[in-house]
Amino acid sequence: MNAGGASKNGDYDKLDLRFGMMFGGVEIALFGTNLLDQRPILFRQNTVGSEEVSRIKPGTYGVPVSYGF
Repeated sequence: MNAGGASKNGDYDKLDLRFGMMFGGVEIALFGTNLLDQRPILFRQNTVGSEEVSRIKPGTYGVPVSYGF
């Protein structure tokens, strides 16, 4: 912890993937961010009467579809 009351977390792993295919002008993709779903505390600061915490976003998954013309 430093003089300002701030501390940092140790190492962590974050895995993001994206896979997509084109069909004519249509792209269909699969994506995932933070696939390991780790949620370490990136930053923590304690002040009188409160605590501020910053975490990595939880795992997110999706299927985006786009069309180009």
